[in-house]
Amino acid sequence: MIVTTDVIGHGVNLPLRAVAFAETGKFDGGRRRPLRLWEAAQIAGRAGRRGHGAGDGLVAVYRSGVCGFSPDADLVRAAVHVANGAPSDLLLARARLRPAWHDLGDPRPGEIPHALNGWYQAARDERPFHSWLDPAPVDSLLEMWQVARASAGVRGAVDAAWPGDGLTVWRLMNLPLDPGGAFGRIASAVLNGGSLRALTLPEPAVSRLDLEDAERYAATMRDLRTAAQSFGAIGGVDPAETAAGEEAASARIVDLVAGRGPLVKAPACLSCGASCAPWFERCDGCHGGRAGRRRPVSLRDAGRGAVRGSSEGD
Repeated sequence: MIVTTDVIGHGVNLPLRAVAFAETGKFDGGRRRPLRLWEAAQIAGRAGRRGHGAGDGLVAVYRSGVCGFSPDADLVRAAVHVANGAPSDLLLARARLRPAWHDLGDPRPGEIPHALNGWYQAARDERPFHSWLDPAPVDSLLEMWQVARASAGVRGAVDAAWPGDGLTVWRLMNLPLDPGGAFGRIASAVLNGGSLRALTLPEPAVSRLDLEDAERYAATMRDLRTAAQSFGAIGGVDPAETAAGEEAASARIVDLVAGRGPLVKAPACLSCGASCAPWFERCDGCHGGRAGRRRPVSLRDAGRGAVRGSSEGD
């Protein structure tokens, strides 16, 4: 189980079996407001991510009874429809344009950087005629190419021989992975047939990891699982094994975090002393008769259970 803020809907590639909305509002840095429909749809869309092995998704509202948490069931219901393809309230003024393999002219592996730079320049030249298109920078793709090249042991000029074809290298470059993580080992396994067995641990060993190592191992297994979705079993590791490894690491993380106790203590209302949400100074009842706007409370102050000073409008 993961407890998170609305950041889960901001480009986090995390598939879940179910999503429960305990709240449908957020503090956006200036004020507290309801989630927009497209924001709620992004969160709801984490459930049952297609192609990520999460199965059918379940989306629900969770009425926790915590003061300040009031999920809007109608908004969540509409968000599910948007997540399944219905129109949203998000208006796009610009669209990000990314290169596809057929745009590059079927280059050899060593020619990919030249082809990418050529595509980017051509796309920028078209902007005066299509101002709503925004060509995506190719720096991150070039970085992935560099890591793949080093992992494959390729040296020499553009026409140097690679152990794989251009399309295979392109597919590697477009994996949603961090080039500084397990990507280099994955690229070596795909291109050179290297083994990835050294990255895996038996379950008893996972259960003895400390928190930092468990998080690192979970990330490695997630990277291997992501690569396996594109390339199948690689390096002697099959997708089921990576999923089991990630689940074991997640269980270890949960056990370690649970043993530390609550991270934040619910603060007391400055007016009546009742419990209130960590980011408010006063409960809903006391705030209702007050002028001004509620001011967010830092987690440090929330942990002390009280906040000195007064809110805006006092």
